[in-house]
Amino acid sequence: IGLYGKSMPKVVDNFVKLCTVQFDTQDGSTRKYVGSIFHRMFRSGFIQGGDSTLPRNGLDSVAFSGTPFKPEHRRHTRQKNTISMVLDNNGNVGSQFVLYANPVDFPPPGMPVLNEAVFGRITQGTSAVSELSWRRTASGVGAPSGEVIITRCNIVN
Repeated sequence: IGLYGKSMPKVVDNFVKLCTVQFDTQDGSTRKYVGSIFHRMFRSGFIQGGDSTLPRNGLDSVAFSGTPFKPEHRRHTRQKNTISMVLDNNGNVGSQFVLYANPVDFPPPGMPVLNEAVFGRITQGTSAVSELSWRRTASGVGAPSGEVIITRCNIVN
């Protein structure tokens, strides 16, 4: 994934830290992407994941620092092979992200409109994202029929 570090430094820093660092909170939970699941997959071409807090069910989205923050801007647009951070109802960055394998008309049936900030482009592995988006789902909201877990992530310069 090529990240827009110059134009979205806070959002990119949050994502990189969730990829590479384990943050242990005072309540004993951790914030990191390894071990989290992809909890939404739509055949229209996107997958959503990144709930980094236990029980990692797609209901939480907490920034690495634990402190909500606004993205630098929202000028980048959702396109084929982009990645975006899902923003909460107040427009704050958390940990959940969406990978787009195809141009997506929003919202897909059964899903609310996503508030998001695009912060990068998928440069390799686009076929894997597309394949996951076609995975069998158990419900109309795109819940996968089996767990799809992030087992490893790192940053390559």
